[in-house]
Amino acid sequence: MVSLRRFKNKGSYPFLNKIIHSLYNSFYYLEKNQQLLQNNYLVIKYEYILTDPKDTIKRIARFSNLSMDNNLLVSTSLDEPWSGNSTTNQKFESVSAKQINNWKGEIQNIEITMINKLFPFTLKKYEYEYLESQSPYKKVSDERFKVYIKNRLYRYLRGLAMWLLR
Repeated sequence: MVSLRRFKNKGSYPFLNKIIHSLYNSFYYLEKNQQLLQNNYLVIKYEYILTDPKDTIKRIARFSNLSMDNNLLVSTSLDEPWSGNSTTNQKFESVSAKQINNWKGEIQNIEITMINKLFPFTLKKYEYEYLESQSPYKKVSDERFKVYIKNRLYRYLRGLAMWLLR
């Protein structure tokens, strides 16, 4: 949620509807693909790549019937050396878990509330921690008034729609 918001941010806090739709579609197709493809579909959490890249790459290679080669552990992009996984332009020698929890300092109360209400199944299934929202009505510092109203109405209406569909 935080990385999508940062990507969509155009100078002020965005209306979250497109970000929520993007997350919903990703999680929907993740589940649908697992059901349809069963043993031919491997789910790897991003955190595994960061915290244990060698074993994760080995697991992917085994699943894909590829022989494990040390070249699989070399970070490249279009055959050029890649300096890591930083979204903050910080250079790394390789994939790093150094910033794995930075999102916790950037996530907003409204985002926590939306994630908890709309994606409890995903949080539980993939063993993500449930965060408590202090106040979903607290305005985000760079959130314009119009966007504030739209985000809070969207949160309410989306939650109501999910409840009615149960």
